[in-house]
Amino acid sequence: MFIQDDSTPMNPDSLTDWVKKFVRRHDLPHFSPHSLRHTHASLLIAGGMNIPTVSRRLGHSSVATTTKIYVHAIQSADEIAADLIEEKLDPMKRVKKREAE
Repeated sequence: MFIQDDSTPMNPDSLTDWVKKFVRRHDLPHFSPHSLRHTHASLLIAGGMNIPTVSRRLGHSSVATTTKIYVHAIQSADEIAADLIEEKLDPMKRVKKREAE
């Protein structure tokens, strides 16, 4: 997935070591390169991307694998969709929601 300056594949351990140093140098909370993969998938799902597309981007052999791993993100996206449609069907809810904020 990652390449060096000369376009040859990067050793995964090199990337992990680089990220660890970057995190320390910039006083960031710990994260791993793999967590970026999960963030990528979760953001796609939250943005409304269909699961087969997310699954292909992740290289999963089956959509079922993606669904099992990201069930929490799918449920959250579904809740957002439900809230959105409720606001569209009942515009007064949107007004009340804004007034409450």
